[in-house]
Amino acid sequence: MPINFNIFFNRARHREAPAPAPAPAPAPAPAPAAPQGASAGAAQDSFQPAAAANPQMPQLTPPEPSWSTLVSSQGQPAPTNEAAQAQVTQGWAPEKAAVAQSSLEGGCGEASLAFVNKASCGDAAPRTEKQELKEVRNNATTVNMFGLGGDDLAVNLDDGVTAQEMGALLGSLGIDITKGASIADPKVVSGALQSGQLVMAMVDSNTLLNSALAPGEKLREPGGLHWVTIDGFNSGGTADPSDDKYRVKDPVHGEYWVSAKDLQQATARGHQQHGSGGILVLDKRQEADTQQERNALVRQNLNDAVALGNNGGHGSRRFSVSESS
Repeated sequence: MPINFNIFFNRARHREAPAPAPAPAPAPAPAPAAPQGASAGAAQDSFQPAAAANPQMPQLTPPEPSWSTLVSSQGQPAPTNEAAQAQVTQGWAPEKAAVAQSSLEGGCGEASLAFVNKASCGDAAPRTEKQELKEVRNNATTVNMFGLGGDDLAVNLDDGVTAQEMGALLGSLGIDITKGASIADPKVVSGALQSGQLVMAMVDSNTLLNSALAPGEKLREPGGLHWVTIDGFNSGGTADPSDDKYRVKDPVHGEYWVSAKDLQQATARGHQQHGSGGILVLDKRQEADTQQERNALVRQNLNDAVALGNNGGHGSRRFSVSESS
């Protein structure tokens, strides 16, 4: 299944001026116009600033996209999110755009949390990505300041977010982990999405991304542990969960759809290659609006996140057309 890169990759285009008409002659015919929409050069990755203060830590500032107009690279419309109404009923806003990670170290976990927080606000007034990321940072400070994660957990968003750190921060945002699992079982993921829940996944980044790339674009280098959010479901017209398709909100590569089997393989490869991986099923606890209730969710989520392992997601290397095999 192809991937939509309209979000984070901007290709500059221009139109060539029509060729001048030939010199006057008896009954002259106008010269044909030059081809329209000629490319102005190679695609520019909008994550890449013109000049970064630190080339190892570029500031990623993509434009705010509109998902409703995107189509696949093969010209086919993206699958319909069949779980949208159930998600709205549960208080989510499933059509929110992905939040771009702001750093290469640990940024995918922070950005995924910011996306989940944004999606949990339903139809509330929209906020900027900076505001969403700031709230995640503030909550991390609160968790650490009051020792909500216990003596053994200090949340560090700058060094790869572990599953337990993710659980603590989700609780601080009023999000309940109803299930944590080391593998993305299609029955579990599809059932959760159909009931109006969201799913966060810790995956091997290139295994997941390659499943959405064309054969000539697949990445050869090893991937890393990477956090993404699953917020869309399509049954593919069958009753078999292994045929289902899931919409991924990726803090590096934007939005794309993958098969249930591909997500399952990406979480399994996370454990095989990196010692951690899996899924967290998320439920918005609309009644958890006091600090005391959210503190209780923090402690509860820590137990549910254990199945994913102890290593942190550090983010995915940006895909570039020039890097494809």
